[in-house]
Amino acid sequence: MDRGVEANPALGYHIPRKYDKVFDVETCHLQSDPSNAIRLAVKEEALNRKIPFFICASRWDSCAH
Repeated sequence: MDRGVEANPALGYHIPRKYDKVFDVETCHLQSDPSNAIRLAVKEEALNRKIPFFICASRWDSCAH
């Protein structure tokens, strides 16, 4: 599996039982507005700096990003 930059980088949550899939979250209704703003700012900064978003092949991979 390619561990490079994804075509559509996502910053969100793993799909249940699918450690190689993440769905992007624009607004998490379980968190406060400041928390959502921080998460979106981190994603935007990562994209601006071309920091790669990794895809983990399994839950045992060491992906700390």
